[in-house]
Amino acid sequence: MPDHFPAGTTVKYTRTLDDFPPSDGWSYSIYLNGLTQTFSKAAVPQNPSTFLVEFVPADTASLSPGAYRYAERLTRSAIAFVITGVSGPDANGNVTYSFSSVSGPTPRPGSDVVTIAGFGNAGNNASGVLQNLSGNSFVLTNPAAVAETHAATGTIPADVYDIRGDELVVNIEPNAASSPAGSFVTWEEKTLAVVEAALSGRLTADIQSYQIAGRAVNKIPIAELKQLRGELRAAVWRQQNPGKLGVAYKVQFDTDDENTEFPPTWQDVTGLEGMP
Repeated sequence: MPDHFPAGTTVKYTRTLDDFPPSDGWSYSIYLNGLTQTFSKAAVPQNPSTFLVEFVPADTASLSPGAYRYAERLTRSAIAFVITGVSGPDANGNVTYSFSSVSGPTPRPGSDVVTIAGFGNAGNNASGVLQNLSGNSFVLTNPAAVAETHAATGTIPADVYDIRGDELVVNIEPNAASSPAGSFVTWEEKTLAVVEAALSGRLTADIQSYQIAGRAVNKIPIAELKQLRGELRAAVWRQQNPGKLGVAYKVQFDTDDENTEFPPTWQDVTGLEGMP
């Protein structure tokens, strides 16, 4: 996800999360939440391990510029088995549950928790980690089970995880192609123009009430206005020259002439040698 982009432009990026691959039935959506607007977009699996997220221009053209906090949501649908019978348990308390059909993502043996319900014999209703999925059967540990042929259900609930944090912020910028003049002028640039107008005695009726830090521009002493102008000029320069601290100057140091006379040193004046 880029940290900033103009509204109404195309944004594409890929996301790979080892614990949430599309091949395991996970889907990915991103949610943006701003001051007055929200936006979300679902990703498309690009391959078994990677999601492709794409914002087309129409997706963000109407979003107001500003900071948006975002969350990445990973979702996995519920899984439902149609259970047809129970066999076991064996000496270790393991029971084999047979099923005629299953809907939803591919179950994950060793991690998915399945809940069995609907058997006439209450001991066959259980909840535990699905093991040894093979063909149309899987294994649960359930010492209380008894052999039974009956209709029942097995359910693995849906999973939803959010990836979010204070650093997950994107700044949506105005679109230069469609924004009115002045949309990209910063507060420092606007204020600098007002201060320079005040110093030149050219305040117009539109800005006679302009205030900075609670004080009207036409009431601030000239010395303070000049200091403020310098600070604003420096701030504007940095905004217009990102990554630089100040104006670069070329400096040249000429080679000293061997006959150049230098002021006498302490040793020349005193006649003393350096201390041991």
